[in-house]
Formats: sequence, C-alpha cells, structure tokens
Amino acid sequence: MNIQGEFKTKLSLRTVMKMTKKYFLENKYKIIEDSGKYQEFKKGNIFTNFTTFNPLNWKNTVTINYNVEGDDVKVNYLFDIITTGQIILEKEKMAWEKFVRQYEEIVDKNNNIDGDKVLKYANATRKDSLRFIKNISAGSILIGFVGFGVLICLKKCFDVEINSSIVQALVIGFMFYYSLSFFKKKK
Repeated sequence: MNIQGEFKTKLSLRTVMKMTKKYFLENKYKIIEDSGKYQEFKKGNIFTNFTTFNPLNWKNTVTINYNVEGDDVKVNYLFDIITTGQIILEKEKMAWEKFVRQYEEIVDKNNNIDGDKVLKYANATRKDSLRFIKNISAGSILIGFVGFGVLICLKKCFDVEINSSIVQALVIGFMFYYSLSFFKKKK
C-alpha cells in the first residue's frame, strides 16, 4: 500500500526538515538518510506485521524530497507500507490517511504534534481486527462441524468417501471469503 502526495509551505527548508525529523522520531521511526533535500525514515519489520493490531506499527518506509521554489518549499512524500500478513480494513487505511494528514498540517501550518489523536484512532482499529479474527475462527469451527457431519452422512447413508482435507479447505476458504466480504460491506 502506498500513500503519496505533495504540499507547499512558506516555512524555510531547514525548518521543514527539522519539523519532519521531529514528527517521525516522536512516532518511533528511525532515520535512514538525512541529506540536503531528502529524508528517509523506517519503522517496523515483517514480524510486527504479524503481531500488531496497530496499523501504524506495520513495516513502512517514508521517503521525503524537498524542492525550494521561490519563497515556498515543495514537499513530496511517499509512504511505502508493507502489508504482508495483513488484511487491510477500511479503518486501517483511514488511520494511515490521518497520520499523513497530521504530518502535512504540522509542517504546513507549523503546528505542534498531537500524536495521541492519531494513536487513539489507530488503536481503535484493534476492535475491528479482533472481531474479524473472532468471526473467522468461530465460523470455521461451526462450518467445520457441519462439514464433518456431511462427511459422516455421506459415508453412512450413501457409502461415499471424500477426503476430509478437501472439505476442510473448502470450509476455511468459504469462511475467509464470507468474513472478508462481510467486513468490506460493513465499512
């Protein structure tokens, strides 16, 4: 998932770069490169993608280029968010969009950082993620029992044998698809 954009500000290049650095360091990013008109920050790793419910902790790289145009500084940014191990829900996309908008507002309007506002929203995505996992698990167990019952019925009533792994794969696939489509419709 990539989020990219640009904006202009009347602040000096030095101030913009300083504020950008402060914003990302306060959000627990590591500086990879900090040169004249370019900054790169990284956060997270593949392991955290599988273990976190906060989308802002997913592995990501932020690349920012600065161009001085007269009295303005043009800021071009690219958030390269690695979504390995994730099913991206709408609230998670919105958390990232709020994080990016907050960065723009802080730099463009020389505002103070209010990380709690975005963090609360990102943590709210946890409920949706847990509900999604709960629905898949409960539905898989329920459909698994139904599938197991069908296997027994086919064997006892019609003397037909079907490999149980085929039924399990169909059940898990059905529940995954159903849960995903349910959450997409709901958002």
